[in-house]
Amino acid sequence: MTQTFKVTGMSCGHCEAQVKNALLSHKNVTTAEVSKDTQSAIITSEQPVEFESLKNIFNEFEGMFEISDIQL
Repeated sequence: MTQTFKVTGMSCGHCEAQVKNALLSHKNVTTAEVSKDTQSAIITSEQPVEFESLKNIFNEFEGMFEISDIQL
């Protein structure tokens, strides 16, 4: 299953890498594609990933990056 989310706050490749690694830390996420240019994250998983669980992961960034449950 593929899900796409809006992610804001990324401005460079390092930011993209941080967000990608954070998404991949979720136990159900198998792949993650992140783009600062489109402000998006596309994740692949065996089953739907609940937005709240992704939002909890982003809490570690203390507002530097934000994920939105508005799927693009």
